[in-house]
Amino acid sequence: MEDKAAVAVATRVVGHVVRVEVRDGVRALVGTLACVDKELNLILHDTEEHRVIYCPVPEGAGEQQQQQRRVLKRERVFIGSVVLARKNWLRCYVSTKQPPPQQPAAPAAAAADDDDAAVSQATAVPTTE
Repeated sequence: MEDKAAVAVATRVVGHVVRVEVRDGVRALVGTLACVDKELNLILHDTEEHRVIYCPVPEGAGEQQQQQRRVLKRERVFIGSVVLARKNWLRCYVSTKQPPPQQPAAPAAAAADDDDAAVSQATAVPTTE
């Protein structure tokens, strides 16, 4: 996929929950996609790091045994906001859940006239919880 097309797709899913596989093969980051730039660097908010730790495989084990490793434990750690460079991630999966609804704009001051109220509601920036 061409970079421009990838950026266009990524910008459409801003606000959705995504799962990003990290290049180390052990970790995945799950969070809300807040921003993507033209180089496909990502900013995630409310992010959790998911890590799977496998049982060690004895030396000389066949490839089939290595692929069927048993999971020793799974860890989840909340890490907050993350900036992830494109060179550090392999795949990005978008959750099927819809993004949270935007908060309604704050009510305009009682003294403001209708035009000022319309402008303040149109330019309000939604907050995330």
